[in-house]
Amino acid sequence: MLESMNANPYALKGKMPCANTKFGRHYRAFDALREQMEKSGKKHYDCIVVGPGMDSAPAEFIRTYQPFELANSLMHAGIEDYQIDVMDMNPRVLEELKKRPAKILVRNSMIYEYKYDIETDADRVSEFTKYHYRFFWNDQLADSFFGDNHTKIVEIPETVTSKLKPIQGDIILDDIGKEKYDVAVCTVVLSHYYPGNINQILQMGEAPNVGSVMKKLKDSVNPGGFMISTELGTCGPDEWEEIAFHRNYAPENHETSAELVRKR
Repeated sequence: MLESMNANPYALKGKMPCANTKFGRHYRAFDALREQMEKSGKKHYDCIVVGPGMDSAPAEFIRTYQPFELANSLMHAGIEDYQIDVMDMNPRVLEELKKRPAKILVRNSMIYEYKYDIETDADRVSEFTKYHYRFFWNDQLADSFFGDNHTKIVEIPETVTSKLKPIQGDIILDDIGKEKYDVAVCTVVLSHYYPGNINQILQMGEAPNVGSVMKKLKDSVNPGGFMISTELGTCGPDEWEEIAFHRNYAPENHETSAELVRKR
């Protein structure tokens, strides 16, 4: 098992822990993005994934998912010409991208589905199962790991891994450019900086302005581009169109539970 990533929050710069994550945590947002890209007719995409985090899968597998979930959405939208910058402050996350053979262990699990969703249980299971099935295709069952047929091993082709660019950086402190990306993904990252977060209290003393960081992310997206985030109320209605919204956790935790796809 992966050792605790929260033992020394944000060890490099003293600010943020590496968030633990799971495959498909925001699968509906990636599905909605895929549908939008299919409609756009655009042939090239420059993308950034901020703070993808790590999972506790066995060490022989790649233990970060979002860059590959984004690549999967691009692939199913018929887009072959793209680059994905993967930005994280923790070099251990970025090292996952370099593992070869590039294999990922993904489970068809409903762990992030809760009763607060408006869909029926059958609808949710069906949609996640289809998403799990569509996550690349060169897979095999992994019965030896979990003793069931809901987990598969996916080998990521070199045509995908070659399009991932690791960037060790800090979304709070570092510049990421303006109108540079067609897709920006930043989920369950800024929530670590909300007032009351225990890691912030222990490690920071004073939280950065989350709104100013979201403005940095917004400004990095080209007109007509997309952003996937989990923070609400941070995009003005005049400039951004809400494409999809889903709540994954309890309503009272809305800052970190919602998954949104917005178009600039």
